[in-house]
Amino acid sequence: MSNEITPIDDSVVPAHAPRATDVNPVSEKRAEQQVAILFGLSGVGSLLLIYSYIFVKDTVFIFIPIMGNRTLSN
Repeated sequence: MSNEITPIDDSVVPAHAPRATDVNPVSEKRAEQQVAILFGLSGVGSLLLIYSYIFVKDTVFIFIPIMGNRTLSN
């Protein structure tokens, strides 16, 4: 056995395996719609976060069954 370190030849890139969205237009459209819906949900969530930060008071408490009493801002 040699104590020298030999470099690994990783210059060979594996061939691209086509996904379902690459070959099927229906799958492509469905994936595009899923991404658009997720971006929309992200925008709605951001707006709700801004709304709750501005308009929800820190003195309002609610009861969450596992966590107990928490402020509504949490």
